[in-house]
Amino acid sequence: MSCDPADRLAGAPERVVIIGAGAIGSLLAALLSSAGSEVVLVDRHAIDGDPGSAVTVVEPSGRRVTARVHRVTSTSAVCDDPDLAILAVKIHDVEAALPALSRWPHLPVLTVQNGVGAEELVRAARPTAGLIAGSITAPVERLGDGGFGWRGRGGIALAPVSGPVDPLADGLVRAFTAVGLPARRLGNARAMKWSKLLANLPANALCALLDADPRAVYADAALFDVERRQLLETVAVMRALGLRPVALPGADARLLVLGARLPSPLSRPILRRVVGGARAGKPPSLQLHLREGRGPSEVEWMNGAVARAGARLGVPTPVNACLEALVESASADPAVRARYVGRPDRLLEDIGTSTVRPGAVPPPAPAHRATRTTAMRMLEIAIRNPTGIHLRPASTLVRAAAGYRCTVTLQNLTSAGPDVNAKDALAVLSRGKAVKGDLIRITTDGEDEDAAIDGLRDLIESGLGETLE
Repeated sequence: MSCDPADRLAGAPERVVIIGAGAIGSLLAALLSSAGSEVVLVDRHAIDGDPGSAVTVVEPSGRRVTARVHRVTSTSAVCDDPDLAILAVKIHDVEAALPALSRWPHLPVLTVQNGVGAEELVRAARPTAGLIAGSITAPVERLGDGGFGWRGRGGIALAPVSGPVDPLADGLVRAFTAVGLPARRLGNARAMKWSKLLANLPANALCALLDADPRAVYADAALFDVERRQLLETVAVMRALGLRPVALPGADARLLVLGARLPSPLSRPILRRVVGGARAGKPPSLQLHLREGRGPSEVEWMNGAVARAGARLGVPTPVNACLEALVESASADPAVRARYVGRPDRLLEDIGTSTVRPGAVPPPAPAHRATRTTAMRMLEIAIRNPTGIHLRPASTLVRAAAGYRCTVTLQNLTSAGPDVNAKDALAVLSRGKAVKGDLIRITTDGEDEDAAIDGLRDLIESGLGETLE
C-alpha cells in the first residue's frame, strides 16, 4: 500500500503505525488517512494483510467519513518502516504495547493516553527515540454499527517531550487542523497532561461509583462538594510541581480552576455547564469501565496519580486517594459496586470516614507467625515493601482478599489499630494503613481460609507488587 506524496497534506507523515484500534486509535487512523498518510492499524481482531479495511467516523455534523487503513494483528506484519508510531492503547496497557515497537528503536512516538505517567513509561523503555505527548479532548465512542462517533467539540494538543520532534509536532498540528480536528501545539508537556487530567476528573469517579448521569451528581450539593475538593487537591499538587493549568482545544483547564475556587452556589452551575459541554453526552471513562466489569481501570493514573504525587510532595489529597481506592475496590468486587449504585448516601458516608492511626507501639514480634484458632486462621507478618499498605499496594491487597470466599480482616498491631475488612479498600486505606516494618495480623474465616492465608502471606512477603529494597 503506497501513497502519492502529491495527495498528502502538508505536515502529514508518509507512513504511520497506530497501536490500538479502539475509539481514539480509529479516529486518528481515519484522520491521518484522510490527510494522505499511509496508516497501519494494529488491531488484534484484524485479519492480517487485509488491504481493504476501512474506518468509518461520524463527525459532529453527522457526516459519515470512511477512510482506508491497512489492518494487521502485529507489527511483525508491517512491511515498510513508519515515520511515526502512535500509542493509542489505554494507559495501563502501555508497558505491554511497547515491545511491539522494538524493531524501530529510534522511531518517534506519539502518546495519547488519559491520565499521567504514559510518557515516563515510554521514555524509560525507548531512551533514544523522539517522543511527543498528546491530549485528545474530542469525545469519541464506538457505535453499534462498528463505526465511531466523534461527538461535540474538542481537539488535540501536542507537546514535544524529547528528541528532535519539533518539525514532526508542527506538521501534525497542520495536518490534523486541515482535516477538521482542532489542533494546538503547547510548550510544556507536563502542564498539558496535568491540565487534561483536570478535565478528566470531574463527573468521572463519582458517576462510575453511583452509575449516575453527571447531571445527577451536580444536582446534589454534597456530591458536588466532593467533585470540587478533588479538583482543588489536584490544583494544589500542580502548584507544588510548578505547573500551571493551560487551555486545551475545547477544554480550558484554567476555567475549571476558576470555577472550582468560587463559592459553591456560583461554581456549581458553571462547572455543570463546562463539564456537560466537554463530555457531549458520552458516559465517563470510569463509568464505562465499571459497567463492563473487566480488566484494570484508568483510576490509578488519574485520581491515583494525584494521590501519589501529593504523598511525595507533602500535599494532602484525601479525596483523590479515597476515590481511587473506592473505584479499585468496586472494580475488584461486585458487592462493593452494588453498595454504591444509586446510593449517594452510602458513598458520602464512606468518603467522610476519618483516618485513624493510634500511636501505641507493641513490642517487636517475629517476621510472621501463622496460627489456627477454632474455625479460623491467623497470620502475623511484617510489612516489607517500601511504601507499606498505602494506595497501590493497598489496592493490590484488597483485590487479592476479594478473590477469596472467606472473610478476611486486617489489623495493624504496631499502631494498635482496629480490625478492618481487608476486602474494603476504604477501610484498609483509612484504618488499616501500615508502613514498612509494621507488624500486621491477617485473620481468615470460611471455607477457603487456608488458601487465603497462604496466598496473602506470599503476596505480602513478595512486596505487594512493589520491588523489595
